[in-house]
Amino acid sequence: TAAIGQNQDYLELTDVDPDQQESETYALLVAGKQVTETNQNDVLEDGGSVKFDPTTNTLTLNDADLTLDGAAGGYCCIDSQLAEELTITGTATLSNADGILTEGPLTLDNATLTLTGNIDGDVGEDAIRAGSSDEDITIENSTVTIAGTNSKGNFFNYGIRCGKLTVANSTLDVKAGGSAIVAADEMEVSGAGTVITAETDASEEQDYYALELGRLIMSHGLDLVEGKMNESKKAKIAQPEQAPTDFKVYWVVHPGDEPVNGGMQFPGAIIGSEEE
Repeated sequence: TAAIGQNQDYLELTDVDPDQQESETYALLVAGKQVTETNQNDVLEDGGSVKFDPTTNTLTLNDADLTLDGAAGGYCCIDSQLAEELTITGTATLSNADGILTEGPLTLDNATLTLTGNIDGDVGEDAIRAGSSDEDITIENSTVTIAGTNSKGNFFNYGIRCGKLTVANSTLDVKAGGSAIVAADEMEVSGAGTVITAETDASEEQDYYALELGRLIMSHGLDLVEGKMNESKKAKIAQPEQAPTDFKVYWVVHPGDEPVNGGMQFPGAIIGSEEE
């Protein structure tokens, strides 16, 4: 009888498929939860508010509540270490931590995102950042709201930071304690219905601005209707009344630079071209 019992124990211990593979882990954290092959269709185990398609690197959000608490891992609501471009679509609220940080490029497509935070005594560094502020971000057919205040002022120090920022047919409302929108290379804006408002509550003595851009390109009649880039604490890009459908480019020139496209040159000033 003892021998039979030992054989049963042996069978129980060895009745495992030796070829069974572990679930693949993706370089993506959502609300502190590691995305894997096993949970990709219901990352937060709440019925499917967060889904990830690894074949297209697309994160689909369905009224997702991405709030970090003390038990969650990571330090931002969506943390992508994927070298490839991450696409985010759907609706979500991201709060009480840095918002979206990616290693590679980022696209928001048909997304409605609200990024906020209200932890007193604490602030978030970035609401949205691609790479080390050098990867590109594309926002199309989306609405992005970056806000949230606490006893220190605006929750986020920076609103959006990237290399090139492309905004098409979208609404952006960005408020930050430091720089609101930083695009080291350029920001290109299109779509007649696009509206972008950017604001920093930094003091006049601080070198933070609503729009910190290498260059600003606008089409479909859009114009910088309020503020100046690299200078104003508040700025707005929108469709002015009876706006012409010209194509405008703003750039920064420095003493000694050659005029571009026949534009007038003012040392250190921000100037714009006529129709191109």
